[in-house]
Amino acid sequence: MREDSSEPQIRLTVEQLRHIYLRHPEMVGMERAIRETLDNPQRILPSLSDPERVREFYRWFPETTEGSKYVRVVVGFEPGDAFVITAHLTRRIPRRGR
Repeated sequence: MREDSSEPQIRLTVEQLRHIYLRHPEMVGMERAIRETLDNPQRILPSLSDPERVREFYRWFPETTEGSKYVRVVVGFEPGDAFVITAHLTRRIPRRGR
């Protein structure tokens, strides 16, 4: 996904997509938006729950399954590994982390 040599490539497995679709049915059919958010985020914030190991990627999409919204992709980072935890739509990016 991202071509930054300092961090591992972010994995998005079929199993994780199923989990996302089950918990967030509005994301069905939005795999391209998830990948685009990871490849070209407009904002990356540390997670409030685990800022050392989890980051939130945001990107605005004018047309989603629910109208104009941001896609938020939560990514976990471990030594030598990075993986999507979840993804969903949101109306705004939090103001924290500026």
